[in-house]
Amino acid sequence: MKKKIIIALGSLFMLLVGAAGLSAQESRNNSADGIIGNYFIDYNGEQSKVRCYKEADGTYKFLNYWSKNMYDKNGNIYLDTKNPDKELRNKPCNEMIIMWNLKYDPEKKHWKGKIYDPTSGIRADATVQFTKDNMIAVRGSIMGIGKTVRWKPIAAE
Repeated sequence: MKKKIIIALGSLFMLLVGAAGLSAQESRNNSADGIIGNYFIDYNGEQSKVRCYKEADGTYKFLNYWSKNMYDKNGNIYLDTKNPDKELRNKPCNEMIIMWNLKYDPEKKHWKGKIYDPTSGIRADATVQFTKDNMIAVRGSIMGIGKTVRWKPIAAE
């Protein structure tokens, strides 16, 4: 009898934890401002931290503020040399805007905008949505062909 009660309580606990995780994901996907915050990216051996903030026009931007390998062997910060916009090639890597013009779609519960990959210099369409494990799935695509990378929310720094 005691064992059945423990199993029942354990099952109830797991059910409640799962429901809480789902409701947190749904909550962030249901709110345009749910995307605001800091995120850690680990992609193709590159690690960085980005901050999402809201612009005055109601769109959202992501600023890269830290990268694991920000400095060259002489201690100089890397510049955005692969940017297709020549005027931005002298911008330090910790000041790059990597996603912009994100607009929230309340029907589809996701954000759409533009993304820039500084390792390749490619700009693409972006779609962002929270996953069940509270990460964001960031999909960059050109003409429907693309890749999805998951970013982990982190505390403000």
